[in-house]
Amino acid sequence: MDCSICIVSYNVKSYLRACLQSLYDHSDGLKLEVLVCDNASQDGSVDMIRKEFSEVLLFPMNTNLGFAAGMNVTLREAKGDYILLLNPDSELCEGSLQNMIRFLKENPRCGIVGPKLLNEDGSTQKGIRQFPTPLTSLARNTFLKKIPFFKNRIDFYSMRHFDLELPSLVDQVSGAAMLFSRQTFEKIGFLDERFFIFFEEVDYCKRAKEFGIEVRYFPKAEVLHHGGKSRKSVNTFAMITRLQSEMKYHKKHMSPALYPLYIMLFKLCYLSSLFFECLGDLAVYCFCRGAKLFQPSFCESKRMQKRKEKTDFRCFFIQKKLFTFLFQF
Repeated sequence: MDCSICIVSYNVKSYLRACLQSLYDHSDGLKLEVLVCDNASQDGSVDMIRKEFSEVLLFPMNTNLGFAAGMNVTLREAKGDYILLLNPDSELCEGSLQNMIRFLKENPRCGIVGPKLLNEDGSTQKGIRQFPTPLTSLARNTFLKKIPFFKNRIDFYSMRHFDLELPSLVDQVSGAAMLFSRQTFEKIGFLDERFFIFFEEVDYCKRAKEFGIEVRYFPKAEVLHHGGKSRKSVNTFAMITRLQSEMKYHKKHMSPALYPLYIMLFKLCYLSSLFFECLGDLAVYCFCRGAKLFQPSFCESKRMQKRKEKTDFRCFFIQKKLFTFLFQF
């Protein structure tokens, strides 16, 4: 078996169908096995796979295991010399998988490779980053991001000025499409199931680096990535889970002596930011009411919708997650 393609799906039937079709359309010359773990989808995804893609190895779950645990279900059964972790809202482009496999064969020091990710309009997504540091996480999630010094640290972490047309050695590639060899998998092992979703691929690349395995970005292979479709309708849950996963990542990779001090500082800055942002929301609301701008057209603007999403998140966080944040993170 040349390559095992492992997918975890949750309520994205139409995207999953396009994803699976792209695998068979653009895998000429390769012997593939496709493994899908469905995390208790309610949209008919399982029936669709059984009817339209009977050759797929399907693992229907009775509950949502999350990404890492769901992916491990498929990894336990994968037999390929190479393994591709692929999001269900991604589609392979012509020759992309063949090019990535060839790249790994020609670069034995490289164990993990990520392709160029494309948006629906053909533009390039930012699919690579530096490893997060406690400083960048603190800055990105608090008022510190407004300060130029910390903003520069965030830009460095996000690799905003990186030329995405150049192949390069990187810290991490996106989990939307990540290929590694059987030898790499045998060294690193399974994904860490402490990460329900988010940061599991960051942790995997970090572990690879600790083994001396190179992680590379390879733009000559392209994958269309629609992006975040499984969690589009649960934005607040996604924001909470991302924050939790980020803290789990630092707890795992920081010194046990330093992490308690860091998390105390993080909580203090985060709650301070939350307080001032809530005051800002109140001020904007009062201004809109006072200036009689609270009209449907104004409310439906992208700027106001984005603010509303953030306000909803802050309200949900204060009502449902504040106690957990204070005492369990």
